[in-house]
Amino acid sequence: MAYTWEAGASALLAPGSRGVVRVLGGPGTGKSSLLIDAAVAQLEAGMSPESVLLLTGSGRLGMAERSALTTALLRSRSAGPGRVAVSEPLVRTVHGYAYAVLRRAAERAGDAPPRLVTSAEQDAIIRELLAGDLDDGPRAVTAWPA
Repeated sequence: MAYTWEAGASALLAPGSRGVVRVLGGPGTGKSSLLIDAAVAQLEAGMSPESVLLLTGSGRLGMAERSALTTALLRSRSAGPGRVAVSEPLVRTVHGYAYAVLRRAAERAGDAPPRLVTSAEQDAIIRELLAGDLDDGPRAVTAWPA
């Protein structure tokens, strides 16, 4: 779907615009399309693909939008002609990016990488914490109502 952006949104499409942008809107209002269009505009203006990161709340960017970003990356002057390789994804969920930051910090510190916990494991941990509070009775740090 093609969008016509109003003045505030179209300012993001200006070559060389920089900074952190937070795009708000309801479902189907074009938030993802605006972010993709802004990234495409920056890549086509010569920005390095390594300096572009789109953070999303979910991993549901449309196939056409991902394709547009990939096409722009392949055409970008900063990437040079031919093939392009980037070391990090250009589009990430907030959660995926947070995990990558923790993984890199652990790597730099020489620690084992973090491990994602399944929902069943989360439930077990919470159950153990609650059981510990119950066992502690009146000495518990958290006073639970009867």
